[in-house]
Amino acid sequence: VEDWVRILQFYVDLQIEMAARVPELLALGMPDRRLATLPTLYTNLLASTADLRVGQDAGLTVDEYQRLLELRPEVAAMCDQLASYGLPATLTHEEVHDTNVLVSGDRCIFTDWSDASVAHPLFTILTTLRAAAHRLKLPEDGLEMRRVRDAYLEPWTRFTTRSEISSAFTLAYRLAMINR
Repeated sequence: VEDWVRILQFYVDLQIEMAARVPELLALGMPDRRLATLPTLYTNLLASTADLRVGQDAGLTVDEYQRLLELRPEVAAMCDQLASYGLPATLTHEEVHDTNVLVSGDRCIFTDWSDASVAHPLFTILTTLRAAAHRLKLPEDGLEMRRVRDAYLEPWTRFTTRSEISSAFTLAYRLAMINR
């Protein structure tokens, strides 16, 4: 658990530093998954019925697909609400887990940036918490994993209150599934 806390402290410092460099990242071609674009990306994803295999084996049922279509206004509202907490868009790795982080002494090197984007900073935590819980054989909502989560969330209190960070985390965790 303490190793994960340390890794996330390095990572959140990187994210906060890179928030000021979002225009540069976008100019370099980093995918734009900021909250303002996520509802459109969600709609575009749903437009690809062949890729979703709607009504086919190993695909979405027609009813599942319809429910996802009906969620579009809710997804947009959730993005607006998450944006209201004032956390800056930044570089997000999307896969901060034990096979993508090299630790040597007091240094961390994050590898495999292939799924990186400019997005809401808390989108990272979905994969990270799940991977850490799996690796450590701990419940994702257990005390130890809450320690990991809170260590990641605490630095973001420089942008908003702890209470709002908790609310933002709940929303970001749900929207991160779409982002992934």
